Amino acid sequence: MEENLTEEEILFLKEGVQFYESTKIKIFKISAFSITVFTLLMVVLKKPLDMILIVISIGCLLAIYLCFTVSMVPLIRTKKDIRGGIKLIRQTTIQKTKISEGQTNYILNNGFKVADIDFEEENLKSNVPKIGQTLLIKYTPHQKMVLSAKIIDEYST
Repeated sequence: MEENLTEEEILFLKEGVQFYESTKIKIFKISAFSITVFTLLMVVLKKPLDMILIVISIGCLLAIYLCFTVSMVPLIRTKKDIRGGIKLIRQTTIQKTKISEGQTNYILNNGFKVADIDFEEENLKSNVPKIGQTLLIKYTPHQKMVLSAKIIDEYST
């Protein structure tokens, strides 16, 4: 089932776009600094010019790869979600529970991971999610970002 994104969800996705854009800039700055340091180190150690050029080339390729995989792919997907303006609603069940760093994560039968913060607040107060419970999740189609989760039935064995 599909629904239109609310204004609040669009603002949330726009914050994600800003985060990915700032991450991209940070990756390029750190990469440029690292390449410069390694190049200067090789010059000081009097390495041959061809070795210095290889280090610079590999550093640039690594920087482009990191920027693309860490920042650009999620950025493009999030922008597609904003342009599309829809969210998908699916029913799924909890398969596993993992507790890490003071947060409980739930692994669902469709491969999604949902954290405590993804649940609607009044839903968590009345019901604690357990393995086997059915959830109604709302997520974006391209980035697969969970916008909200709601428990829709009681625990069943």
